[in-house]
Amino acid sequence: MKARYKYRKENIIKTYDELPLHHTPALTPLNLKEHKERFLKYGITPKFSYRVSASELEKNVNKKKGQISFQYFREAKHILEIVRKKFGNGTKYLDETFGHEIDQQEATDIVTEYLSDNNLDGTMTIIWSSDILSSAIMKWCGPNLKLNKPEARKYSMWIKSTHENPYLRSHGMKCLANHEIGTHFFRSVNDGLQPWFSDRKTFGLRGFRSPALSATEEGLATINTIFEAKTKYLWLHALLYYTACMSTEMNFRELYDHLEGYIADPEQRWKRVMKVKRGLENPDDHGGFGMEQCYFEGAVEILRNIDNIDFTLLFSGKVCVDELPRIKRLARLNCIRVPKFLKDVEKYKRTLRHIATVNGLVERNCKKSANFQKKRSKSQLKKCGGFSQTPTPPPKKTQKRYSAPTMPPIYQTSYSPENETPTFMTSCGSGMFSLVGENNNKDFIYPDNDPGWEDMEPEWETRSVVDPLTPLGRMLSRPKSSANRLRAESEPIS
Repeated sequence: MKARYKYRKENIIKTYDELPLHHTPALTPLNLKEHKERFLKYGITPKFSYRVSASELEKNVNKKKGQISFQYFREAKHILEIVRKKFGNGTKYLDETFGHEIDQQEATDIVTEYLSDNNLDGTMTIIWSSDILSSAIMKWCGPNLKLNKPEARKYSMWIKSTHENPYLRSHGMKCLANHEIGTHFFRSVNDGLQPWFSDRKTFGLRGFRSPALSATEEGLATINTIFEAKTKYLWLHALLYYTACMSTEMNFRELYDHLEGYIADPEQRWKRVMKVKRGLENPDDHGGFGMEQCYFEGAVEILRNIDNIDFTLLFSGKVCVDELPRIKRLARLNCIRVPKFLKDVEKYKRTLRHIATVNGLVERNCKKSANFQKKRSKSQLKKCGGFSQTPTPPPKKTQKRYSAPTMPPIYQTSYSPENETPTFMTSCGSGMFSLVGENNNKDFIYPDNDPGWEDMEPEWETRSVVDPLTPLGRMLSRPKSSANRLRAESEPIS
């Protein structure tokens, strides 16, 4: 019998000094490096050139996806202020969240290890380049979608190799892998297994370039970026959203100086302003390109609807959140693959709720906070400005007295002329026993059907003459009318 060896597929690693022209997006400036150096050294406002005509450039900028929105301006500003108060400048935040900076070889080892952990060895090519605008891009090439051959697609992950990449750090590369591989790659591969892959229109699904799908795709990737980060603030993408909003009132230089209050690194500020001002005929004009806002918008919408989203279904393909009810019965879930961090869906949701609370996107649970306030001591409440002035006294310790297990006893007296000592019969619901006077002192007949009576001690002492100080004596010493006395002697009590 021949032994079967399972060979591990090797990941292909490439490095490009310059990005090939056919891989350059339409809104990527061709003279980026030159004008960056001129601006950072001499403060000269850049004038970008593109590979497309001015009319086509204006058409791309004026699309709905490029329009600037102010819907979540308050939320973005709130996150920026929290991080500024807690960490000061953005550089300290990046060090705390993503670790120290590393070189390209160390980052490559982290990415290959991530692929191995998710059983993805040999599924994509890792390409390093200094010319791409984003920190990383996931691309695929293959046959036309109408041919419906998803297995023929080839994937590549492009990573920026310069200092402008904020994720080029010891812990940041894993966060970047969660964004590109854990979200974009898995959703793209799973989408090829679904019946709607080659004809989305027939199933009523939006196209790949629709703003709603971009918001869901990038919003989910944004959340997964900080899912395993050391701090859970949406600071980087809140800064992009805020920068786009402020571009409507500031030119290139004013916006660059304004962002110094949130991030001190000149290269990081240049990157944010350039991504917003690109596409304008004159970058010194007011206005900008708002496509980068979809990251923060999509993240806020998902974090505010965690309990209404089936995340396994959301990872089944390239679909929007509001399209999940439509594909619920159509999606093939038995063959899809999910990233390692989504194996435990409940844990994933708990982390997302924590992210939403930390960033101030949802209100805290009032019941939990109220119970926590009650449990605090008086000194803690005074220090923290609590509400309670006097703590509730501890409950008094009382001794347990053994009582009858069911109903209280009903007493019956009978008098016999032959024996002048009265006999008392007591009924406790579950049986009867007799207390007899002089001849049968401390002689009890216990019922068979109640084992609890075996450990019971009588609450009074039996005597040949009834003591008026005992409970039984006090009851018998009450004054009764003659009619009641006669009834007690002649009619038994059941």
